[in-house]
This record gives sequence, structure tokens and C-alpha cells, in this order.
Amino acid sequence: MSDKEFERQIENNLIRDIAEFNNSPEYTEIRQLYKANYSRIKSYIEKSNPKLAVEDIAMLNPSLNSLIVENILLLKEINKAIVSGKLPLESIV
Repeated sequence: MSDKEFERQIENNLIRDIAEFNNSPEYTEIRQLYKANYSRIKSYIEKSNPKLAVEDIAMLNPSLNSLIVENILLLKEINKAIVSGKLPLESIV
């Protein structure tokens, strides 16, 4: 697999992760949390990293803690999309 194909595969995975995050009813409350705290969440990601920021995000709404931890891999990718500008606030449904 060439570097270009690898990059394309990573981009396709990110698009799939964003679609899953935005469209799955399972993530409705997490999406609301992200929308209501977008700037703060982006700051958490920038200050640490996409994976560690998930712990800080979980503390914003402790009632969602278990759901957030169960989906840490997806949320790490969502956090990467936020910090890279591929998932702006207005794109979270």
C-alpha cells in the first residue's frame, strides 16, 4: 500500500467515524455535550491529546462517563477531527 493509499484510507476511516458519531442514536447525549462545550473540549484536546482529553470530557457530565469510556476509541477520532478542523461545531448534528 502506497503512502497515498494509506492516507486515503485514514481519511475514509475518519469520514466513517464522523458519520457514525453524527448519526447513531447511541451518541445523541454525547453529541449534545460536545455541542454545548465545543470550545472547552477543543481546548482540552489542544492542551493534552485526543485520547487523554476524553477523560476531561467525561468529567463535564459524569452521568455520561460510562458511555464515554465505552466509546473512547471513536471519541479519540472525533477529537482528532475537531482539532484538525474536520469537524467544526456546525457539523455536529
